[in-house]
Amino acid sequence: MAHLDTSRTHRLGIRAFFLFLGWGAFYILLLLALLFAWWWYGARFVPDAYVEYYVYSVKLFALVITGYAAYRLLHAFFDYRSHRYRFDREFFHVEKGYINKREVGVVYHQIQTVTVERPLGARMVGVAHLDIITSSSGHAQNAKLHGLDMKKARLIQKELLERARKSQHGGEPAYRQVPFEDDEDGEEDED
Repeated sequence: MAHLDTSRTHRLGIRAFFLFLGWGAFYILLLLALLFAWWWYGARFVPDAYVEYYVYSVKLFALVITGYAAYRLLHAFFDYRSHRYRFDREFFHVEKGYINKREVGVVYHQIQTVTVERPLGARMVGVAHLDIITSSSGHAQNAKLHGLDMKKARLIQKELLERARKSQHGGEPAYRQVPFEDDEDGEEDED
């Protein structure tokens, strides 16, 4: 059985890059279809006096599509490289973003469910999404990891649920109880 190294910071696999790239591929294909239609049908309806402008517009539109494709490629790469996660003693730490960093610390004893999702696009690339649902102070909060390898997603799910069970029902606690100031003998209360 595979083992998950919980002592280091992990990144997403290379398949996640293709998933992130695929999220913008639909719009690139749509723009390419529009460009082809503009090139194919436009030449038939443009008067001879305006053919030069028509050719210029097709080239300009192709340049815009190329720029958008380059933007999507860079965005997918930086999105892929910015996702990191690690297991700490008291919480599961998820980071993403280069310019606008978002860091989420999921405390083990607040984890309610850990779901592995595999929508069609993710299945085509061979990855899964991990959705961690917690409950704190009356409202649910989520932490998501997109683009994990399926085996790694299952290992993380198993590890998170095991740590949540231990912290909620005995075993290694996720936190240390601190006695109240008015306790005279300084002993912790047993529940």
